[in-house]
Amino acid sequence: VYWDPAKSQLILTTADDTKDGPVSYRGQAPFAGIADQYFAAAALPAKDQSIEVLTFNNSFKPEGETDDQRHVGVAVGGDGTNKFSWYVGPKDLDILRSVHPEFEEVVDWGRWFGFLARPLFKVLHWTYHNVVQNWGWAIVLVTVVINLALMPLKITSLKSAKKMQALQPEVDKINAKYKNISAKDPRKAEQQTEMMALYKKHGVNPLGGFLPMAMQLPFFFAFYTVLTVVSDLRGADWLWVCDLSRPEAMAIRALPILMLATQFWMQKMTPPSPGMDPTQQKMLMIMPLGMSFSVTLLAALVPVLVTCNVYVTCWPATGTAQSDSATTPLI
Repeated sequence: VYWDPAKSQLILTTADDTKDGPVSYRGQAPFAGIADQYFAAAALPAKDQSIEVLTFNNSFKPEGETDDQRHVGVAVGGDGTNKFSWYVGPKDLDILRSVHPEFEEVVDWGRWFGFLARPLFKVLHWTYHNVVQNWGWAIVLVTVVINLALMPLKITSLKSAKKMQALQPEVDKINAKYKNISAKDPRKAEQQTEMMALYKKHGVNPLGGFLPMAMQLPFFFAFYTVLTVVSDLRGADWLWVCDLSRPEAMAIRALPILMLATQFWMQKMTPPSPGMDPTQQKMLMIMPLGMSFSVTLLAALVPVLVTCNVYVTCWPATGTAQSDSATTPLI
């Protein structure tokens, strides 16, 4: 791992990248070394000093395994005589900044959502140090704040969904009218024309419910990134959980059960869209099983998912949104 100043990018090389031979880099870099999820060992050259990084792999059979596995290795140098400062320790942002201003870049926030993950961690970090000295409860509070901030998008999405529900009988009539027409038939274009005319007449955007929800996804992907890369969660406890950075240690995994219960509760409290096929309804009920598997991998995901489930289920019971004709409960 090293930071390429020319590209302003963290370069990560894995053992698989070196299967055809070592991968080398020579040039300017504020740091270069090796890192895993929570720790780093890196050389920090002096200002304007070039550095050479050679990444290779070692294959060996770990104890208890039957096959050899490739593990990444790195050599750092460049000149006949090399003088570097070295850092070996956790990827704690406060410590990394104190070592070198650019060394915090060793934390990989992700290529797509890093611009959200960085400030999100600052909010989480501030909440932990200034509001509640527990990372689990800090995650819960920040999750609530994010949901409150995204409430206008949720309301917009729900308004659009209610309008689409009201038009569902008309949509079904149009679909029934063209039911036996193949997709290649020119009359299929008439079906789309009638559908768009219906939407236009009632002021409905068929993507109006999807786009606001899609705009929320980057925030939750960023939150997931934060929970998987910050070393602060290593060894952090919450309720009966001893370490939020690891799967739950209890023989009976209570966290996935808790997540499943709130997910099923949320789906039971949310009525299905009119005209939804019974098979689709059953598939929606099965989806929580897949999500519960994800929380067996990282306990820190549970405060986020459970808080979201409870919030989504409870706030429509008290909130209202104005439709074009009347006050509509947010369901």
